[in-house]
Amino acid sequence: SKLVSMGNKLDLNETDFLDYLIGDQETRVIGLYLEDFSQGRKLMRLAAATDKPVLLLKANRSSAGKEIARFHTAALAGDDAVADAAVRQAGIHRVDNLVEMVDLFKIFDLPLMRGPRLGLITRSGGHGVLAADAAHRHGFQLARFSDSFFEVVQKAKRSNVIRATNPLDIGDVYDMAAYADLLDLALREEEVDGVGFIVTFSSDNEGLQVEGFVKKASEIMAFHEKPVVLCVITNRDQWLGMKRATDLPIFSDVDMALKALHRSFEHWDRRKGGTGGQVLAEEAPEQPSTRGRRERKAAKGHVVEPSDAFGLLKRYGVPTVDYAFVGDAGEAISAAHLIGYPVALKIASTEVLHKTEEGGVKLDIAGDGELEVALHQMKGDSFMVQKMAPPGRELIVGARIDAEFGPILMLGLGGILAELLKDISMKVLPIDRATARRMIEELRGAALLKGFRGERAADLEAVEDVLLAVSRLCMEQRDVTNLDINPLIVYEEGRGCAAVDVKLERIDSQGEPGKGKEA
Repeated sequence: SKLVSMGNKLDLNETDFLDYLIGDQETRVIGLYLEDFSQGRKLMRLAAATDKPVLLLKANRSSAGKEIARFHTAALAGDDAVADAAVRQAGIHRVDNLVEMVDLFKIFDLPLMRGPRLGLITRSGGHGVLAADAAHRHGFQLARFSDSFFEVVQKAKRSNVIRATNPLDIGDVYDMAAYADLLDLALREEEVDGVGFIVTFSSDNEGLQVEGFVKKASEIMAFHEKPVVLCVITNRDQWLGMKRATDLPIFSDVDMALKALHRSFEHWDRRKGGTGGQVLAEEAPEQPSTRGRRERKAAKGHVVEPSDAFGLLKRYGVPTVDYAFVGDAGEAISAAHLIGYPVALKIASTEVLHKTEEGGVKLDIAGDGELEVALHQMKGDSFMVQKMAPPGRELIVGARIDAEFGPILMLGLGGILAELLKDISMKVLPIDRATARRMIEELRGAALLKGFRGERAADLEAVEDVLLAVSRLCMEQRDVTNLDINPLIVYEEGRGCAAVDVKLERIDSQGEPGKGKEA
């Protein structure tokens, strides 16, 4: 094992050491403790390109600060939420504490879990129930043991207490020499991808027998190349003695053990399917240096005029509802005739960001008189007349510049409930179509978009097109620091979608980001 203390990272930072450890043949698992990211995008690229598990304990969590009050995306995509999404996108295993990190070090010392089918064997019925609950909680399927397996178990037991189930309670098998045979048979089962074995004992005599079983279990596991998660529940002295007697990792809690084991399955599944370690494109801009971050933070941004924001969306191919910007009642009425009633009237001011809360929106206006009255009730000198959009599923698409990872993209269930629902998916840009589809799949409410209770599915391809368009916009328009499309109304499959409202912030030219890459 190797331990590196980086200090203040004046000369070398975490990416230098990560690069070295990835290339080191003696290193199988890498753990990082970080309080900030020196080169976030480089860290992602390195981690995504290796098959070695990379674990991360990230401290110094913070909010998005004052930005929260200005943009929905900033409120939903806070600093720590971005970091969480970025490391997950790179296939990094983030942990919440040192105990969880040690558990993952132990689990990745075992063969990878190459499927979700888990066999559970225990000496206690109660622990079997707890283990089954933990397996369900952490996404495993209880494997189906074969009849031939249970026939062998039947011969080993001393009474008819044992039932042919998974979890298998072997409390009636008093000959511990049979445990190794049962474990070997369980791992031979084609329907079993891994085994959790829970052993409870207290006496010194049993301790010696369990120690012998554990040593054999390590050999059996290596032969079958399937993980065996061993939970030993005993008194303190026996437990510590067991740890000293074997190289096989030992757990004391089945829930924590299976939680760690599921990370092993996730790691294998990601690497097999190529869904967990997305290597960022080389042309992606690096986030600025520490000095650059300070300059960007000090630079003042400004919200652009709604007409410019809608114009930029159209330029990048994001569909919008028909609209016109007007200055008085006469212009508004003329625009409404061209667009066609019913229309919506919105105040078009960079000073009013949340129009609904400030009475700056009037919907379903059916005629000239109603439109004129609505306009006179709003305070302002610039207004937007917009065709009323047909009802559909409402999403929010947002983007912002993160200080550590650069441009990020967010998708969520939208409308006025966006910040309440907090059902979002985030990715570091740029993305491809496959990643755009994964963003949709990652939403908890994805079922609502795929057709629910007889409703037709939403036009998911159109949503993907918008995500890709916003990705291009952010990669090319490097001075765009915040973007909200809320709502993006999505119609039935084949009918597309339309942006109904947009807010966009650019940074002033003297603080324009992205003019250089990381050293």
